Amino acid sequence: MTRPAIDPRRTALLVMDYQAGILGRLGDAEPLLSRAADAIAVVRGRGGQIGYVRVAFDDADYDAVPPHSRFASVGPAMHSDSPATAVHDAVAPETPAPTLRPACTNSSPRKSSPGRHT
Repeated sequence: MTRPAIDPRRTALLVMDYQAGILGRLGDAEPLLSRAADAIAVVRGRGGQIGYVRVAFDDADYDAVPPHSRFASVGPAMHSDSPATAVHDAVAPETPAPTLRPACTNSSPRKSSPGRHT
């Protein structure tokens, strides 16, 4: 199999929603985790950047979610301090990596602390 050329100056892989609270909804997440880990290894091995996006709410987020939003019923299971919002170990950053936590009430994502993937 021929792999496409990766220019590390122009390549980033976005690892999005690979958290226990989301992966647990799948019947068998292992094949997906394996493919994602392989893709991360290829991009990282060729010098590309890996970025992470995780779904997590802090207290201010919960207060700002309108009652009609589908996120209004998410509850404390997806609190930013909950283990359910941690990036799965199989695909977690090896070193501090940019991690965004989108604010679901507007279009401005919140940046987590570098390297914090829990």
